[in-house]
Amino acid sequence: MSVIRSVKGRIAIGRLVAAACAAASLLWNGSARAWYFPEHAELTRLALRDYAPRFVSERIESVTDEAFADGIGICPEAITALRVDPPKGDCVPYGALAALAADHANTAADLQNALSAKRYRLPPLPNRTLGALVTDAARSTWADFLADGHPEDLRVWYKDISTLEGSSDAGAHSTVARDYVRTLDTKLQVIDRGYTSRAAGAKTHFHDATLSTTAILMQASVGDLDNALAQLLAHHARSLQLAVTSTYAADAKARRSLRVEALMEHAFALHFVEDGFAAGHIATDPAVQDPVRRAQRHDFFNRQGLAVTRATTEYRCQHQEPTDSARSSGSSACWVAHGDGFAAASDRIHVEEAIAIVQTSFALALMSRAEVAAMVRDQAADPACSNWAQHRHVDAPDDCDLAWGAILLNPFPQWVHGPVQSTTCDAEDNGCWAQAVLLSFREALEAIGVQTPLRPASAGLSAAQHERLSAEILGEPLSTLSAGAQPAGFDVVWLPVLTNWPAAQTEVTTLSGADDFGYGFKVQVLASAAASYSSPVQDSSRLTTWGGVGLGFAFRTQGIFPHRYARDLIEVNGGVAQGLLMAGHGDGPAERFPSVAILEVRSPISTLFLYGLGWAWCTGDPINFVGTDTTFGIFGGRLYYSLANEHLKLTGWDVEVVDLMFGKQDTPRTAARSGLIDPEGRIRIGFRSADPRVPLGDPFNKEFTITFEANSGLFTPLFN
Repeated sequence: MSVIRSVKGRIAIGRLVAAACAAASLLWNGSARAWYFPEHAELTRLALRDYAPRFVSERIESVTDEAFADGIGICPEAITALRVDPPKGDCVPYGALAALAADHANTAADLQNALSAKRYRLPPLPNRTLGALVTDAARSTWADFLADGHPEDLRVWYKDISTLEGSSDAGAHSTVARDYVRTLDTKLQVIDRGYTSRAAGAKTHFHDATLSTTAILMQASVGDLDNALAQLLAHHARSLQLAVTSTYAADAKARRSLRVEALMEHAFALHFVEDGFAAGHIATDPAVQDPVRRAQRHDFFNRQGLAVTRATTEYRCQHQEPTDSARSSGSSACWVAHGDGFAAASDRIHVEEAIAIVQTSFALALMSRAEVAAMVRDQAADPACSNWAQHRHVDAPDDCDLAWGAILLNPFPQWVHGPVQSTTCDAEDNGCWAQAVLLSFREALEAIGVQTPLRPASAGLSAAQHERLSAEILGEPLSTLSAGAQPAGFDVVWLPVLTNWPAAQTEVTTLSGADDFGYGFKVQVLASAAASYSSPVQDSSRLTTWGGVGLGFAFRTQGIFPHRYARDLIEVNGGVAQGLLMAGHGDGPAERFPSVAILEVRSPISTLFLYGLGWAWCTGDPINFVGTDTTFGIFGGRLYYSLANEHLKLTGWDVEVVDLMFGKQDTPRTAARSGLIDPEGRIRIGFRSADPRVPLGDPFNKEFTITFEANSGLFTPLFN
């Protein structure tokens, strides 16, 4: 026991020593995510509710229930909302798997470990899994957003999917949503040490704007998985293969192991299909190599939006035909995409549909051929489907699983090029068409199951990953698509994914845009007005007002004060101020009209301390004390030098202990642009000489002074 305590003691000391260094490393946050954690989780959950047939959530829950029973921290209920506390033990909801995959784990094995292995934390905090810690931080931030977010932003998540078509995207142009993204980013960095470095150097979360879809598929088959589409296909293929294999496992333990591993791979497929629909990840320009500029471009398009269409369509948006409500979900082939905190109505519609395609595919793979055939027969006889099945132009009913399963897995949606050759079904028979779609899809899955087992892919590698997606399994689905031939074999599996995959309506390398997220060096001109109260509650108390100007330099990072635009890691300022004695005793001009030179160094020391605490204890809770509009702590200090003498003499000092934000500029700022420094109020405490002509001497044996200061100014970036 003494040895164990000694080891744990060394771990604790090491963490505390490293905390200060870690706090500084948090500030260089160049991460560029497609959707932030709560959006990933909610889109995944809502897709099950809004688009996927009912059997899909039932099948997925059968696996999440097995995982929970095996000690893997996944909540059994698949449609549990992120804002809801875990219903059973220390578990994460199914939707959160898509957020954890790729952002907090690089492989299926990593993800399973993040959900099952508890991390040691310094006492008194209990040891918990990385998945639970990260999800709790996301839940807290999401709850704040739901309580305080703009109504336009909240409607995207509260409204029923059927009422979202045509809804305004006005909320997507506000910058408030980004505050919550950055707050959560800060928490995730202190909890998950590899959050920003996990996929460093790789482009696995982004579109490859230099290649056509056909070229991406060809390169993926030989191991190039350094883009979002290739990652989606690799993880989706392996999840389907494992799921199909599990239906033949005779041993219950082996069957459960295969199904749980398939669920882990499924989470990665969900993550990358969601990433693929984010504007900032579609508008990737390979010529922009600097990580800061890439992140600025990413932020701009996620907020501003990007006009997109289906990558496989050959019709311009103005030539698209009205949607076929009998055999489609009704979603448009053209829309404006957003991302990363700025989800709009159009995003929820299109991203959820793509997610539901992956979910429905996975659910069918978890079922045996006999189970699928029986389900299709039962659905064909269901009264809820009968009218639609017999009449070609009747809208697909919401409660007909047969209709929605076929709509989602339809290999030839109406926006693709070329006439589809006839099948064995009558063209007017919806029921026969739907049965053929689902049964042929399950047959194709069966063929994937007997192929050479695929190796697990990594979401964090730019290097080639061989044997993760074979040419035999991938086939040539786009050749079938362009020929208008009836799809067969593996094409049936890939076409629903590929025909829904988005692409920009214009060449993205011709587009420009960059948001300034507060990073880099700047020069600033400052102006301030202040009132100082010296020797309070004493007969010698004095009230002095001040006006001053200054010049300074600062280094900004986006990890400081996530709810503010001004996030300076360090400032060095110098200036002059003229005072006017308003009340109290003053003998002569030097006391009645004091003039001082000021040297100031500002740095959020207490904020860095909170970040260090969070890092040491693996928790985002200290970040909650950073503050938004009002912040308490130590934020810098000043030295005051009297100008009433022939030589500068130190006559006072103080420290800034309260920082108040007067008003936030809720308008986007472009990168490398001059602007107004957000006005702030600051409370300072310190000591000053009663007579400006007398040096300070003992720094604590003069007049105690409280100062309230209003400060603003102008800035311009350097080196941009």
